[in-house]
Formats: sequence, structure tokens, C-alpha cells
Amino acid sequence: MNLELEPLEIDLEKLREGIPGFTATAASYLAEAATYCLYKSGHQSGVYLVLDDGDEARKVKINWSAELSSEMESTWQDEQELVEFAAIGIALPLALLLTSYTNIQRARKGSRADFWLGRLDKNGFPILEALLEVSGIYKENANNTIRTRVHQKEKQIKQTPYGNLSTYVIVIEFSKPKGKFLAL
Repeated sequence: MNLELEPLEIDLEKLREGIPGFTATAASYLAEAATYCLYKSGHQSGVYLVLDDGDEARKVKINWSAELSSEMESTWQDEQELVEFAAIGIALPLALLLTSYTNIQRARKGSRADFWLGRLDKNGFPILEALLEVSGIYKENANNTIRTRVHQKEKQIKQTPYGNLSTYVIVIEFSKPKGKFLAL
């Protein structure tokens, strides 16, 4: 593992403005979940997530400036939902940083993936070129590890009816924080 690479950076406040293919409202919801999940896990803005991309590990600095409120706590009482949306809030900016794709679209049920990655054509229409599956873990334990989750998601995404497309899996663990990016 080489953690000496230049760190990547995710600014959750910029995510609130939207990402290509998502409205600012939807992206803000994801940013809020990621902010609160990291905070609830004991982290402060500027925390480094260690991301294993298969070849190397690199640091990803995660920043936010949003005030944490009692409304956030009452909004995110369902821990499973919190972790799911928080993982998406970290994974989507990572997918844009780690791949050449510039647009993200939510996938429909039955595609065996969570998101489409692609680009916009000259007329502004999305060209869907790859699939992304995302998962989150609040705190890794012996029965729920990043490795196990990546294996589950890899098996799931390999069953897609779009077998000729590039596929990616991102799993985020919040207690450390750390993650895995897998290109299949």
C-alpha cells in the first residue's frame, strides 16, 4: 500500500450543489447523510478515508462545514438508511474522481446495480456506459467486513443483464473510515 500518493478530496458542501445527473436537492440529502454518519462515527471535517483500489491505497480527505443539528439526529434515526445514503454520498464523488465518467444516473430495479456511469452526448443526453454498485458499513465486525461485502456486491453485479459493460463496486466503512474501489 502506498499512502504517499496525492490525496483525493471530497467536499461535502460542494456535493450539496449537485453532481452531474443529480439535482442539488438529492445531492444535498446524500451530503447530509455522509456528514452526519461521519460525525456520528466520531470524525471531524478533514478526516482521511483510506481507499484501497486494488493496486494501491490512497487517502481521501473528506471536508464539510455544515452545522450539525438536533434535526439531523432526528432525521437519521434509521441507521441502515443513514449508512446506505452516506455511502452513496461518498461513493458518487469518488466514482467521478476515479473514473473517466462525467455523469451519474440512478439505475432501475432489475439492473443488478445502483447507478449508471457515463457521459452526456453533444445534445446533452446521457450515454450510459458502466454500472456502479455501492454499499456501506457503519462499523466493520467479524460477520460484516469490507471484503465480504465487496464479494457479495461483485457477485450481484456480475448477474447484470448488461454483462458487456464495465462495472465498479465501492464499499465504504465509516468507523475507521476506509473503503474499497473495485473495477471489474
